[in-house]
Amino acid sequence: MDMPICIPGMQVEKESSDSDPEAVAARKQRRSERFAKEARERQEAERAEQQKSKLNEELADKELLLQELLGKTDREVVLGQLPEGRPEALEERMKLASQLREDGNTCFKASQKGSEHSVATGGQERGGGVCKEMQGDQAEPCKESAVKSSESNLEEAVMKWLAAIHCLDFTSRQLTAMSEGERVKVFENVTLVLSNLSLGRRKLRSPVQAIRAADLGIEVAMKIPYESSKAHRVKLRLRRALARGDRRDFEGAGEDARHVLDISPDEDEAKLIARNAELAMRRENGPPAKRWTGPLNIHLERKAPPRQKLSPSIVLIVSCVIAVALILWLALTWARAMAGSAERRLPRWEPAPVCSTSCGATAVDDHDLVGGALPEWKCAHCEWAWSFWSNCSDEPAAVVELKTNGTCTSHGCSRLQSSKDCVAAARNLNLSAKLQRPNIVQELLGSLLGTGVLPGCRLRERPKGGQGHQKQLAFSQEPERDTLLATEKDAVLCSCPGPQTLARKFLQKACCTLHPCIQA
Repeated sequence: MDMPICIPGMQVEKESSDSDPEAVAARKQRRSERFAKEARERQEAERAEQQKSKLNEELADKELLLQELLGKTDREVVLGQLPEGRPEALEERMKLASQLREDGNTCFKASQKGSEHSVATGGQERGGGVCKEMQGDQAEPCKESAVKSSESNLEEAVMKWLAAIHCLDFTSRQLTAMSEGERVKVFENVTLVLSNLSLGRRKLRSPVQAIRAADLGIEVAMKIPYESSKAHRVKLRLRRALARGDRRDFEGAGEDARHVLDISPDEDEAKLIARNAELAMRRENGPPAKRWTGPLNIHLERKAPPRQKLSPSIVLIVSCVIAVALILWLALTWARAMAGSAERRLPRWEPAPVCSTSCGATAVDDHDLVGGALPEWKCAHCEWAWSFWSNCSDEPAAVVELKTNGTCTSHGCSRLQSSKDCVAAARNLNLSAKLQRPNIVQELLGSLLGTGVLPGCRLRERPKGGQGHQKQLAFSQEPERDTLLATEKDAVLCSCPGPQTLARKFLQKACCTLHPCIQA
């Protein structure tokens, strides 16, 4: 049984499960499982370490550098650059690698002399300098021959550099056996060849192989002291940036250029590549015709407009334009002033006598309207009612009412607009009355006597042969006047707004009827 460890000054509570056989057995089971898990993890770590050591041992005697750089190139073609084979001694291999590198440089320079690379197309257009002097049918064959010669020299240079890499391709066991100075010297020569190889692969329009060569060159340069490898790192980064630009990886190209500026702020080519990479990324999402073409180290031409003296005719035209602009400005200022005065002359509205709110009201008894402010020509007659008893609706509705005094306007209503509306209104009010056609003689007498024609939809009572009265409907388009008021025997049917809910408070709502305001 496990005994608790007592620390001076502390109290340790005894677990209630110490005497429980099942709890003791469970703790032992968990402990054994933990030990077994730790043992398995140690075994897996040892196995992984053994596999790593085995892999390193297998690769310790293998030459890997040339294999990474061949790409589609045949290994036998590269080895053909060494007719006498590769020497075994370190000094001889270093000397032969330097000679192959110089031979490759010579071939590369010859390819550049035999061709002219178009800045705008990144070397896609080539033509021999001698061919410029030829004309007609002789020029094109000459240019084609120059292109073939240039590419042939480039391919020869790449083969020479790959052969130099073969000479410098030491195994890890061989490098370990060297002294520190010998290893640094090998790494320096490898970085020089890889830098040239990246340039040559890019010139042959193989940006993937160019990037791979630059990657390996940067990796090897990291093993050299910084001060002696700084220039190599800058050159490799710039060449990888250009190759990435050829693959339209403008973001990666910009990162390489900015890295160069971090370690060498005065590098002009890095500034140019970083600026062009940023511009290319912005253009990449635009139309294809506007996207970046060519290498990232070209200078964009910015033509400055020629500075010329203004002729008297141009001065006269500019003066006329300024004068016209001044006249237009004065006219616009005058128009705005007139518009402001017109706004000041806008009509003012006063609430109708039946309204309990102002025109354009925003609240009823300090309670905001649920639908926003009323129009400035509308007011409302409101009464508060209990929410669960009131019948007023949340939506406005027109109601036909029969008025026996005043006019429709004085009651805050509108008169009916047609005889059909008049008949339909009487039917809605269950009025048994027929529409009488207008009597031309009566209208003429009314006009002569000054009584006028009663406007709107009227409900009239007329004697019925001494046997009481009968109701008749009459309709007229005449406008309403204060001198032609409704009576008990000559009532008017009006379209009045129905009540609606405009505001709410606790358990109550404002039942309001909208009416038109009166123009002051």
